[in-house]
Amino acid sequence: MKVADVIVKCLEAEGIEYAFGISGSHYLAFFKALKNSPIKFISVKHESAAGFMAAHYARLAQKPALVLGTAGPGAMNLLNGITELYKANLPCFILSPIVATDLQGKNAFQEDSGLGNSYSIADVMRSVTKKSITCVHSGNIVHYVRDLMRYMLSGRKGPVHLLIASNFFESVTEYTPATPAQYRNTGEECTEPNKIRTIAKTLHESKRPLLFTGNRAWYPGASGMIKKISHDFGIPVVLSGAAKGLFDEYSPYFGGILDLYGHRSAEVFVKKADLIVSIGEEFSELATNKYEPGLFGSNTIQIDVDGYDIGRNYPVMLSACGDLNSSLSSLYNELKCLGEKQFFSHSFADEFVKENRALWEDMEDSSLPLKSPRAFKEISDLLPANSTVFNDMGANGFLSLRHLRVHEQGYSACMCGYSMGQGVAGCVGGKLAAPEKMAISITGDGSFLMNGFEIATACQYNIPIIWIIFNNNSYGMVDIGQKILYNDNLKFCCDIFVPDLSKIADSFSIDYYKCTDPASIRENFVSAKNKYITNNKSAIVEVVIDSNDIFPIKPRSVKYIQEIGNTEEAGKSSYLMKAFKRMLREKV
Repeated sequence: MKVADVIVKCLEAEGIEYAFGISGSHYLAFFKALKNSPIKFISVKHESAAGFMAAHYARLAQKPALVLGTAGPGAMNLLNGITELYKANLPCFILSPIVATDLQGKNAFQEDSGLGNSYSIADVMRSVTKKSITCVHSGNIVHYVRDLMRYMLSGRKGPVHLLIASNFFESVTEYTPATPAQYRNTGEECTEPNKIRTIAKTLHESKRPLLFTGNRAWYPGASGMIKKISHDFGIPVVLSGAAKGLFDEYSPYFGGILDLYGHRSAEVFVKKADLIVSIGEEFSELATNKYEPGLFGSNTIQIDVDGYDIGRNYPVMLSACGDLNSSLSSLYNELKCLGEKQFFSHSFADEFVKENRALWEDMEDSSLPLKSPRAFKEISDLLPANSTVFNDMGANGFLSLRHLRVHEQGYSACMCGYSMGQGVAGCVGGKLAAPEKMAISITGDGSFLMNGFEIATACQYNIPIIWIIFNNNSYGMVDIGQKILYNDNLKFCCDIFVPDLSKIADSFSIDYYKCTDPASIRENFVSAKNKYITNNKSAIVEVVIDSNDIFPIKPRSVKYIQEIGNTEEAGKSSYLMKAFKRMLREKV
């Protein structure tokens, strides 16, 4: 068989269903092989969007996708999306061509071999993937692909990269079909039974335990076992910001989001717990209130897919490594063997509301111009249970952690690499992963301008999505920072021009709605939902929000402020004083 056909056959054997990327002259022979494959090609408008789509697809479909970028600038453009996959520990297979072997080192068109005065895309990819391999012999192509599959799907998951010369695709090689189980481990990786048994005993003896769930519980999906342990034994669950959506926020055992921009209730639950069982959490800066001393430590048990993050930022009392589903299933069985026990028989809903009372007050604010918390309240109240919200990076993304309530698997935001524009593009891959769910992308105006033309991709493949765009004509997070640190003297670097979104919608033949108050959000969102349900109609819903709205500042945020800006000017900032007053209402 030809090498291109062999690569496609190997990918098909792994169950890969979608390829995201852009074609290029250097690997047209690969697309010839892909043409008759069940793997569906989605042609994006910028290569970075391919990685974002693959990330949201992997989260929701629980399987990797193929990502494609042509030689030179095409592969370089992939990097932002690939970085998000790498940071979020999500698998995908990246394929990029290189100029023909007899042209390498001669400054060929779009050369990225690293020879001569060209850069090495292989070296670049090694920094953002689990493994990057250059095919040096076309006869070994099966070995290359299957070796990368082993790396991609073992231990901590992540993207892998195959670089192959354009003249190799038409080469002929031998191919013997094989199932994945014949060349790699396809089962759950071993957990440590003795450690799980000790963890179960320690948990069973605790009085006020808590489950703290992180991003790595997304893949493979551990939400089912987390829910089972929580509900069957009456244990509250707190999520890090990157894990939002893994647990139903309407559950009586939901304790909140632990994040610099999260819920007060989450901090209260963590500080009151006598035992914290961490599941797939890396204890990042935001998830620990800027590494707050004493927040975790002597009462923390850490369960993760590998040992790298065990005790890295906080000491632990016990730990276990292995597949999270297997670990949690073993933990559940061990707890059952120790005897029935319901740690908490009451609902935590009242405590959640009580501790977050300032948050609810913000969400009831009906003053105009419209404030973001009230906009999120209206959207939350109208979200169908069978929907997925794809959120973006920026002020609205962090505010969504606090103010947007979602059901299990009802939220997807790769808040690990913190790339702007990932949600507005990634929703296309997410919708393909969960076609039965309504796809709603919530993004800021700045993020939308980065990847908004992926609307063309959605329209090209008839993928219905509702884009809700928060518009305040600025890069919101940067604007907040300059107001705090430089007393609003750097406004010039934050302002952006937002074009007429109604005309953009019209150019794509999708609906457009403009919202300036709570009533118009309710009316327009309902209309957009109904047309989506009845006609698979996409829409842009523009929500105009107050550009002078006050962002909540927590005490630990001050440390962050001191590290990045001019604290002398910050002392003169009226915005900072207002933010601190708002903080005092939360009494964190």
